[in-house]
Amino acid sequence: MEKYSELENEIVKNSLGTNELETNKRESKHLEYPSLDLLKETDETKLVNYLNEFSEGSLTLFVEEVQQANSRLQKENDLYEFLLKENKSIKNTLEMMQADTGSFTSDHRKTLLSFPAKCFLANQCLKQLGQIFREEKISFSSDTQDLQFQLEAVNLSLKELKREKENFDSNVRIGGRHAVTKKVILQKVAKFFSDSIKNKMALANKYKMQIQNDKMEHNKLLSQMEEQEKRLASLDLLKYQEAKIQYENSCKSMHYHKNQLSKCKSKFSSITHSVLDIKKSLVKEQLNMQQIQDTVSKKKTMKDLIIYEKARNNQNIKELKATMRKIKLDPRRHDLPEVVEYATVKRENEALKRQIKQWKGKVAVAEQAKLMHLSVLQKKSHTR
Repeated sequence: MEKYSELENEIVKNSLGTNELETNKRESKHLEYPSLDLLKETDETKLVNYLNEFSEGSLTLFVEEVQQANSRLQKENDLYEFLLKENKSIKNTLEMMQADTGSFTSDHRKTLLSFPAKCFLANQCLKQLGQIFREEKISFSSDTQDLQFQLEAVNLSLKELKREKENFDSNVRIGGRHAVTKKVILQKVAKFFSDSIKNKMALANKYKMQIQNDKMEHNKLLSQMEEQEKRLASLDLLKYQEAKIQYENSCKSMHYHKNQLSKCKSKFSSITHSVLDIKKSLVKEQLNMQQIQDTVSKKKTMKDLIIYEKARNNQNIKELKATMRKIKLDPRRHDLPEVVEYATVKRENEALKRQIKQWKGKVAVAEQAKLMHLSVLQKKSHTR
């Protein structure tokens, strides 16, 4: 077990080192193992050209990754060899699986174990540990039961001795004396001891029968447990084969879907370009709409100003009308400040009227531009 723990620690350290490498590897280009294997099988010149495309840093990272993968593979092989040496049941099942031509140990000796194989080995180790734990628990419980039975037997023997002592005192030592001579009668002593011997022999025979029955039941239970273990081993093998078939089917489906995805990407690249063009046109239309909204907001502010100015002009007109009434009543008051104010207000009113006319023309032009832009947008939407 010490060797097992050392191997586990080394594998954990190795995995931590690979995690640090992965962070550096994300920064550079990624070299794929399947593509390299295919190029090596088909044409080595293509492999050389493919490797020349990458920088020296990415190639050094790739070499370090390969070295660490090899060291991790060696540690994993040592770990599984240790498990096979320690566990005979796993070794027997793997020897049975080696007869299958499609098993993971048939032709590929230097490849990593597949995921179902690792799960199978881990499941077998867990079952063995659970079996050891159950056996220890059963032995501990059997020892405690033996001690309890011994305590009960001691208590029973003590009770029996007390009862025998009371019988001996009542029948022999006190009740077995002669009424005249006060001596113990030997016949009563012999009868007492013979009766006690008979009772003890009967109890011994009874206990012997119980022990024989317990042994027979124990043997039956052992035979049932062995049959159950054999059945579980066969079921584990079937489960492993089913998991292996599912794993192979999932790999095939993933490869098929990967090819379909590459085909879809090649087909719909034109659609992505058209989507980008549409996005650009949408951005332009959003800018135009923003301009239209700005003009509308300006129009609203101008309307508010016109309403405010109208209200102020109406108020001034009322005040001027009141002053005109006063002037009509008394023509001598033409030089009053009210008359001067009326003239200034009148000039301001005429200037405001001119400004209102100008803004009305501008608003009409803006509304026409808005209507033309909306018509252009509707035509574009119909053409799409």
